[in-house]
Amino acid sequence: MKQYNLSKLDIFTPNRLHPTLPPLAHGEYSVMGGVATMIYKPDLIARRRYMGNLLGFMEGIHIKSIKKAQKRVRRHDQLMAHMETAYSAARKTWYYSPVIQKEGQSLKKSLETKQSRDEFVRKAFEVERAERHEEEELERRSEHQTKEMLAQQRHKKEHMEQHRAAARAQGASQETAIELD
Repeated sequence: MKQYNLSKLDIFTPNRLHPTLPPLAHGEYSVMGGVATMIYKPDLIARRRYMGNLLGFMEGIHIKSIKKAQKRVRRHDQLMAHMETAYSAARKTWYYSPVIQKEGQSLKKSLETKQSRDEFVRKAFEVERAERHEEEELERRSEHQTKEMLAQQRHKKEHMEQHRAAARAQGASQETAIELD
């Protein structure tokens, strides 16, 4: 998953973050006494491309996009801890997994109470939605600017054609009309 910069919330869908995304084909495979989750590679690539388009990450190797995606994966890991959920590849479902405090380690303040966990989750969802809306707005602006630029180019071309036609009408030769450009 690290290779594709996707979190468990991005891959094992549907879930609270991505309720409308279809599930990816996956299963378990025994490897050296352990169990590995196998996911169909073309599905992973398609999901990465989808998430990249949704959030405005550039395809390929672009340092800012990679760092942004890695930060998002870390944020999703924190979100899962605060939601107290984990994914079972065997059952292909999300389940309740309470936060367990390890001896000698203190919990983050946001993990201490149910209210603080719920507040963290609420804020994290707001950040996710804001990022999506921000990217959608940037995309709309970009499309609008492109349309404006094309309209200006068309207008300029029409103006030049009118200018040439006027020069021809006044008796100027084709070469003279071209030189006027």
